[in-house]
Amino acid sequence: MKRTKSEIRMQGTACRNSLDHRFIGSMSNVIFQKLMEQPFYEKCNTIMCYVSFKNEVNSHGFIKKMLSQNKRVCIPLIIENGILAAKIINDFSELKPGPSGILEPDGKTALEIEPAEIELVIVPGITFDRNLQRIGYGAGYYDRFLSRTGKKCIKTGIAFENQIIKKIPVEKHDIPMDIVITEKYVYKKH
Repeated sequence: MKRTKSEIRMQGTACRNSLDHRFIGSMSNVIFQKLMEQPFYEKCNTIMCYVSFKNEVNSHGFIKKMLSQNKRVCIPLIIENGILAAKIINDFSELKPGPSGILEPDGKTALEIEPAEIELVIVPGITFDRNLQRIGYGAGYYDRFLSRTGKKCIKTGIAFENQIIKKIPVEKHDIPMDIVITEKYVYKKH
């Protein structure tokens, strides 16, 4: 029996919420180290990365690392009509808790960058599959945003291995990742 996206989302959320904070901290470091070891990482200058909250793969240290490497770091911000914008930050301290408690850049002062300028987007998710498909929170922010990035932009899913399932049902608007990195594996297009 095929599961719906909402059933997979519920199960994936429960699975991720069961993770121990020590595991999240140490495995987050492993995952982002694997990302930095990818041949494309060093070449990418303009990178958008989500700011983790709850039991997501913790991106805070990685964002600070990118800033120290003089990367142009963009952080997502939801603006009017459910549009995701990429806002440049120069220091992690510029991020403040938004309405949902997630750290975000200042919508008025942070400079917005066009999606086509971004070379690498680091995407969170609740569940990914081995075909590089993703299930997020269900609002479609990332799918709409990723559809506006350039052809050379590398879409990178970040997850714990327990968030990887065999197959996710795909809809026309779903944007697959180019690569998905967990603490155990790096999944790439075949």
